[in-house]
Amino acid sequence: MLAMDYPAFDQTMNHGWRALSDGLRCAVEAANLIHEYRITKNPTHPMLYWHEGQLRASAGEVREALPLMEQSRSLAGSIPGWNELVDATIAFLRNDRAAFDKAHIAIDAVPQARFAQAVGKLSHCFGMSYMQALMCEK
Repeated sequence: MLAMDYPAFDQTMNHGWRALSDGLRCAVEAANLIHEYRITKNPTHPMLYWHEGQLRASAGEVREALPLMEQSRSLAGSIPGWNELVDATIAFLRNDRAAFDKAHIAIDAVPQARFAQAVGKLSHCFGMSYMQALMCEK
């Protein structure tokens, strides 16, 4: 998998790390693979930081996930709503409802923010683990 190009490794469903994660059952293994790929092939790509952070948070490795998510903010801030998504997710992981609500309001104010639905889902499932929130049907 380390020989794959970036789109195949990170952006193609059922390929690259996504094939390894197996519906998040192997989140730590997939996060470790992303880490290795990021270090050896593409050390500054924001989505690699983000996806590694998501996987670590899913596995309960919140302390390890937070700096990765922070790093994705500084690298991908030009995507409309991105920083607000990062802020909301970090606030969710810290169980900081006030900061979460502030980020939620901010993302709702961003035109064409494609992440508002994801933040809405986190809002409905606030207080759950990140893994539980990803599976939450509320």
